[in-house]
Amino acid sequence: MSDTAERPLRFCDICGGLDDHPRHVRNLGASEDGRPDDEWMAGVSTDGAPVQAIEQLVNGTVNVHHMDCGAAEGCELCKGTEKENKGLRGQKLINHLNEVREA
Repeated sequence: MSDTAERPLRFCDICGGLDDHPRHVRNLGASEDGRPDDEWMAGVSTDGAPVQAIEQLVNGTVNVHHMDCGAAEGCELCKGTEKENKGLRGQKLINHLNEVREA
């Protein structure tokens, strides 16, 4: 994706943040219920959020989270990604990943 292409806004299933930062997306399959619980959802503001971000948030078949949030929760893939990308966040991480891809 080019630097000028618009990145979709998505919620993080761990911290509830809404942004366009890179995510780890896991397919949970139809047998798992990955929908956030009511207590967690009460703390997430969906005001002004794009419809597709809200649909993804309540979709129980995928889990979408920031790499640092996943690493903090013990996700081995996210831990490795955090180490590889030296803990970069936001646009700095996007720029770094674009540079790596183009190299």
